[in-house]
Amino acid sequence: MPKFQVNLFDALATLEELYRSLKQEEKQRVARRMQVSPRWFIARMRKLKVYRQHVVDMIDIGRALGDAFAWWFYENDREKLAEHTRKQRQKLLPPGIGRAGERAVVENLRMFGEKMMLYHGITDSLRVGDFSLIDLRARRCVGLVEAKTSPPADGRIGVSLNIVAEQPLELPEAGPSSSANEERPTEPAENASEQTIDPLFMTRLRRQIEEMKVTLRDPQQVDDIDLLKSVGLRAFNHFATIDQAMREMTPGRAGLASTDEGHLFAAVPMTGVHRFDPARSMSEGTINRIFAGLADELMAVMLPDRADNALHMYTLNDCVRGFGAHRLPLQYWPLDTEHVRRIVLGEVMLVAAYNPAHFHRRLEAMGFALELDLEKRLTAARKVIADRELRLEAFSYFYSDLATGTLSLANIQYMFEQMSETIDTRGGNQRVDIRPVMHRFKPASLGS
Repeated sequence: MPKFQVNLFDALATLEELYRSLKQEEKQRVARRMQVSPRWFIARMRKLKVYRQHVVDMIDIGRALGDAFAWWFYENDREKLAEHTRKQRQKLLPPGIGRAGERAVVENLRMFGEKMMLYHGITDSLRVGDFSLIDLRARRCVGLVEAKTSPPADGRIGVSLNIVAEQPLELPEAGPSSSANEERPTEPAENASEQTIDPLFMTRLRRQIEEMKVTLRDPQQVDDIDLLKSVGLRAFNHFATIDQAMREMTPGRAGLASTDEGHLFAAVPMTGVHRFDPARSMSEGTINRIFAGLADELMAVMLPDRADNALHMYTLNDCVRGFGAHRLPLQYWPLDTEHVRRIVLGEVMLVAAYNPAHFHRRLEAMGFALELDLEKRLTAARKVIADRELRLEAFSYFYSDLATGTLSLANIQYMFEQMSETIDTRGGNQRVDIRPVMHRFKPASLGS
């Protein structure tokens, strides 16, 4: 693990240089297209596009590995992770001296005192600041760092670290993890003279510092949060069924497995251009090929005498990277390790065909009246409780978690029952959000 971050940094940097060189050649070919035959030009541009897409796919795999590494340290800090994922994605490492400066920190300053320096550039999900300061005992983020690199002088570059932390930090002493030529700063960057610094640079830095402060805020201090109830329940899921679909797969043939809650999982061996990014292969033609000849299997997940039978398609490979703050990345699902490897590397496309009529039937059994759109998707569910109407909306989260098999109908029913009981104790019209957070282990906050 000591060199994981710098090794992944170097791998991503190499891929990005290749990506930029391919883009540069494309521009050059376009500029000189009148000097070559149209047929050769079109063939070359197509080939460059294929090369470039392969490089992008490999970068995505690298960042998926970085996300899985980072999530281990943010597992107990979901609110901070949510703040990160609200920001715009950074698709590439910084160019030029900015990249050199950040790499120098990654390689030479692995620990800041007793806190680990977690680099954001190797991930897709950490987007505020350049580094997180991680308390390894608690596995929590206790600070954020913005690195700024100054132009080379005397053959050396200078890097300043602008830190926002929950508690005051002591500057680390020079040690084995620091560069032999590194000079320990004597005062914070805020006290440095700004007379020779670009005003736009300072404006951007102040904005970045404010973003770091917002990310580190205590969620209990947020004005618009009124926590009504926090409960824990054991998650019942369909991971074993996913493993079964993977085992049923053979070269050239999808593996299938179904559940009695409306799922049909298909594990599809991948080949061709989009092997490393199955999400781009989910065209209508691809879906038809996957499920061609599977009429009996698809009919098995339908419910007789219901008009809302439908099939919603999901690619579970999307759970590998850019994960939501309150879910588990697929890398941490309790699947066979070899199956996880094949999914992460894009050797397998994992597709879930889900019939939401099973979900709708469970809600009706709980006393809800349903409102559906033309695609049989639930837009609202209504129930009268103590002479007041409870109206539920925004079901996309539950559709997604049910379809991917990470939650069961029993889990969803329990959540809604708990909310109904909570609503019954409060008067007046209210809007209540359910915010499920999935954990691998029971959080200490839930007690015994």
